[in-house]
Amino acid sequence: MMQRIVSYLNKPFCTAIIFISIIFSFSSTLKAKSQKAKPVYAAIAVDYESGKILYQQNADLITPPASLTKLMTLLMLFDSLEQGKIRLTDMIPVSRHAASQQPCKIGLKPGSYISVQNIILALVTKSANDAASVAGEFLGGTEAAFANYMTRRAQQFGMLNTTFKNASGLPASGQLTTARDMAILGLVTIKHYQKYFHLFGVREFCYNNICHVNHNYRLLSQKHIKFDGIKTGYVNASGFNVIASQKGDNGKRLIIVVMGGCSSAWRDKRVVEIAQRLKTLPSRIYIAQSKQHQPKAIQQKVTTISKSTIQTTLPPPSSPQDIIAQKIEQYVTASPENYTLLLGYYGSKLRAETVAKQAVVQTQLGQDKRIETKKVRIGGRNLYQSSINKLSREQAEQASSVLRYFNIDSSIIQQSS
Repeated sequence: MMQRIVSYLNKPFCTAIIFISIIFSFSSTLKAKSQKAKPVYAAIAVDYESGKILYQQNADLITPPASLTKLMTLLMLFDSLEQGKIRLTDMIPVSRHAASQQPCKIGLKPGSYISVQNIILALVTKSANDAASVAGEFLGGTEAAFANYMTRRAQQFGMLNTTFKNASGLPASGQLTTARDMAILGLVTIKHYQKYFHLFGVREFCYNNICHVNHNYRLLSQKHIKFDGIKTGYVNASGFNVIASQKGDNGKRLIIVVMGGCSSAWRDKRVVEIAQRLKTLPSRIYIAQSKQHQPKAIQQKVTTISKSTIQTTLPPPSSPQDIIAQKIEQYVTASPENYTLLLGYYGSKLRAETVAKQAVVQTQLGQDKRIETKKVRIGGRNLYQSSINKLSREQAEQASSVLRYFNIDSSIIQQSS
């Protein structure tokens, strides 16, 4: 009997059946894994002026940022422009690493050069990965070092659940964010970098005789609801994402973030739907409707987050620069208060004020502390000195120690009595 069974199993037909079964089993496993990794929808809408959250769903879900990463890369470029470290006309070398990045790209060649202005336009319109790597390597020495700096800068903005691993947003282990953090990034972009914000409305960019249409063209082309930016993104793990800026007829602006879209068209349609709903319904009604579809535990979390986060990370217009998470324990004020914390010199008064306000929040010195921006002439250039005045020696020393953690250099100066 046993010999019969062995003989039967040795037949080619049975071998084929077993082989096919293994293939089907393997494909089923792969299918299960792909379904498990399916992107989850997340969204948030924030009033630009007040920082009030008008709508949110899965806003704190951890997900890859994809090319929304390039928005932070652009802000780092804007910082360098404001500090006088680079100029729009500067020509930046293209490395073999940068040229080898996966599409989307503009086809940069190793050993060639590209201007800072063209890098910016390539990131805004084409979302070019090769151009992003060029910027990262030039500003950070290496793209990994640049990503670490981006992460620290994001934390200064209050984006506590965001970690960057490269300048482009291409898939990388540990590169993560949330819709809420991306909304903060959108607010920071408009509030801190208004001088450059018009660039996000550029419809087309031509380079080496090839013209690239802005990936945000659907939203920028809306007739009944006006959008003026900001950035799209996509990787398999996160789906189709966008940070959108929508300006109403009454002058009010919304920052809308949608992540986990199944297609770019569906994502853009969802952004328009959110904007239309908030335009026609009171915010309290829309929030109540969105909560009905969420588990009870999530509803409670939304309530507590909206009360605390709005005040710390999405501030009212009276202090638009203070989008910082306050995580450092407050210390006792000592006297006399005749010390100044010098925070450096910057190319614009706005930048100097921003650094000082961020430092006040990071060190929890208190909003009553006096910040000063003083125009000085150094090396034939007009610069603005940023400082926090009227501190005790203990305050100044502890604040300087805290700022070193955020990679901000400072000096302590004792004023004459």
